[in-house]
Amino acid sequence: AVADHLGVDRFVPVGHSLGGAIGAHLAVEHPDRVHAVVEVDAAYALPPWNVDWWEAGRARWRAQQAGRPVGAEPELPRSAVTPAFLVTWVARGMEAMDPAVLWAVYEGLADGPERMFVASLEADAYLRRRSCPVLSIHSLPGRAQWESALFQHPASHALEWEGSSHYLHIERYRELAAVMTSWLDALRDDMAGVVETAGTA
Repeated sequence: AVADHLGVDRFVPVGHSLGGAIGAHLAVEHPDRVHAVVEVDAAYALPPWNVDWWEAGRARWRAQQAGRPVGAEPELPRSAVTPAFLVTWVARGMEAMDPAVLWAVYEGLADGPERMFVASLEADAYLRRRSCPVLSIHSLPGRAQWESALFQHPASHALEWEGSSHYLHIERYRELAAVMTSWLDALRDDMAGVVETAGTA
């Protein structure tokens, strides 16, 4: 809807966490509109410990809705390199969000037919449907190798940034900008070559 409003036919969604999952969803569901996608520590096919944190939060919210006693709020997942200010910043952002909106979005990812949020065969099959170039950057070990096996386009690339937290787009924003623009520039040059070749054929 936003692209239509702006008069943009094809675009490159760039997203972190939930935004990365939305980018993947757009690439699958609207392949005619998405030229490429950049996904930064995207919230899909997540490991069990991460899913457990979200499930504990959802259980707590459901108990509140039903007027039942609730347990302690689960601690926000963080790595050893997560700056303290980021933990506070994220917590405040979540507190400011309407919980009904937050959990509706979560349920769409976790409970939908493709089960994108949870590491599963369904999530892998869904992500394999991304036919466009994908650049994905991960903070967790093993994720880049796993996702590389799902790519369909030869220009797709997955990276792992060891020593980063989930908020690597804030911690290493200059490096992210450099990697992303270099990759997009290469895609643009490749596409220009294809168009030029097609025009002279």
